[in-house]
Amino acid sequence: MFCVSITGAILLISIKLVLMQPVPISPCPETFIYQFNGIDWYGVIDITDGIVFGGSNLLTVNFAYPIVLETSFLGSLELLKSREETIQDILKNDPIKYLVKFPIQTTLPKIVSIDLNNQIICKADQEIQGFRTQTNIKLQHTLYTQLAAQKLAAAALDPVTNKPPFDQTRAPIELPKKTDLNRDECGQIDPRFIAKPLIVGGKTISKGSWPWLAGIFTHYADALHFQCCGNLVSAKAVLTSAHCFDSHLSADDYIIFLGRHDISEWNERGSVARSIDDVFFPASYKLGQANLDSDIAVIILKNTVRFTEFIKPVCLPEETQPIIGEEAAVVGWERDHARNAITVPKRLEVNIVSDITCLSSNPLFRLLTSNRTFCAGNRNGKGPCTGDSGSGLMVRVKERWKIVGLVSAALADPNMCDLNEYIIYTDVRKFLNWISVVVFMNQ
Repeated sequence: MFCVSITGAILLISIKLVLMQPVPISPCPETFIYQFNGIDWYGVIDITDGIVFGGSNLLTVNFAYPIVLETSFLGSLELLKSREETIQDILKNDPIKYLVKFPIQTTLPKIVSIDLNNQIICKADQEIQGFRTQTNIKLQHTLYTQLAAQKLAAAALDPVTNKPPFDQTRAPIELPKKTDLNRDECGQIDPRFIAKPLIVGGKTISKGSWPWLAGIFTHYADALHFQCCGNLVSAKAVLTSAHCFDSHLSADDYIIFLGRHDISEWNERGSVARSIDDVFFPASYKLGQANLDSDIAVIILKNTVRFTEFIKPVCLPEETQPIIGEEAAVVGWERDHARNAITVPKRLEVNIVSDITCLSSNPLFRLLTSNRTFCAGNRNGKGPCTGDSGSGLMVRVKERWKIVGLVSAALADPNMCDLNEYIIYTDVRKFLNWISVVVFMNQ
């Protein structure tokens, strides 16, 4: 007999009621969107222009309810980041984001207008049919951007990130609530395959020994072409590198293979193919531009996959999971020096090093790394290269494999990659909230 607490049942009913309510249409989706984080609805405002630096900036949001509110809390308007982080975003021409908390969750309000410094930046053109306003609410927030001269200079020259000047997509925002994607079956390999030898040092692995490995192919000229590697994190989501996608191609031009081992065997036992429904990028990533700071993407499949001995999801790490000094494994279908894809995946064990070790090894890393990347490698001529982009860097924790990084970039040598240098990985731990919200909203 199963036992469910009354509190838990009430919470599930409450969440269901929140999800069942209609979501109003935003009059300006490029500026305001409704966002659900698994528990509550929020409003997220993007300001891309009109911020006055060196003074005060007044943002006013007016919204309306079709009911009379019986609550003293009228909502709140606040910066998504801290004031200091927001000012650095202004200096880098990044969008400024605000979070709108609504007074109730059972009914969502309709946005009437949004003003910045008394200039209208969003306004509803007409009343929604059948909507009768019963309650009007105004929220305001003042952002002061005055800075001491020495702080301004330091922020303007901050080399930590290399973000593009505007968003490429309206991807879900990193909200405080994190959805747990780690199922019971994540990060575990079928015992039948564990018993088989896993030869490290860049040598071939056996089928089924890396069941979350995905192959990303492009379809053009009436043929399929291997593009990148990916990593299954749920029955419908694959994690990979953002730079794997071409700005000139659409989701329909890609196909994902799971349970695949030999990519030259199109009828391989246990493998399945899935089309892409959508691809999400962090707001700080601009498609088509080198941007190692946010080189990560979530692929949403059109149809879910069934977990088998050859297809399983990998676990996501904890945000505070230590990785420096850990030995990790990376697997992928790499390319040889003639740029031909190797047909079966290879596995390599590499060491994760500190930022100080990485930056001191080559001055070029100061231009390529950020606080959302890390370096790993053995600097012995072996490692991931072209074709391994998107491959996950995994660490084993309590008999489960967790993905902590994604192959992003390597320094170049006359051939392709200089594997006597460290490899740059996107730090998956820095994007956990964003990944969780994207997957939850598209499951």
